[in-house]
Amino acid sequence: MRKLTLLLLFSLSCILTALSTPNSAIWENEILIGVNDQNYYTIKTCRYLTGTYFHNIDSVFLIEREINTGKVIDRKVLRVIDHKDATTNGDWQHTEMIENPINLIEYQKDKKVELVFQSNYKNMKFKFSADGLLLLYRDSEELIENRAYVENYVDWFNEYLSYQEKYPNDFDFQIRISQTYESRTHKFFIVESGSDHTDSDFRQTVLVVHRDKLNAARQRINRRKN
Repeated sequence: MRKLTLLLLFSLSCILTALSTPNSAIWENEILIGVNDQNYYTIKTCRYLTGTYFHNIDSVFLIEREINTGKVIDRKVLRVIDHKDATTNGDWQHTEMIENPINLIEYQKDKKVELVFQSNYKNMKFKFSADGLLLLYRDSEELIENRAYVENYVDWFNEYLSYQEKYPNDFDFQIRISQTYESRTHKFFIVESGSDHTDSDFRQTVLVVHRDKLNAARQRINRRKN
């Protein structure tokens, strides 16, 4: 009986440990800093949750991508910090892992990066579906860009689309637009999904849409209104 009691206590301890252990996950935040004629430039911060409360890693990247394809041209590591509590008693050690940070001001000058401004689209509604990016007006939907195009910019789109379809009423699983920016020729949508308040993934990236494509969808919507 004593052996059985000890075995049960050990099993319960393992279960409680498993329940209290967080999942490994990644939290991403991406900021658009500017564009030139061919490319756009973002700062992406990532926090890697390693599956324990006592170790995570923060990274910052400078990413250069082609405006017309979303292809990554260059990805520079700006900073990495390893956070570890080896004793699990709050004795955190923070280890800097990058020794030669680049000069962002000089980088922008060399690349001829033009800064961009946020734009206001509160009067417009968008939706992501299996078709791609849609513009909404009442009961009308107009396709702005198809699914294949969106996937070129949002590499996690397929995975999160399946979550959205499985949990249609859960905000955290919706693919949504949090901010918009604009240049003379393009619109830039900050696309995100997930939650950064839990030990699950939160993904964020930039989707580029030519102004002509958005305007064409708006014109089709207007014709339906009339």
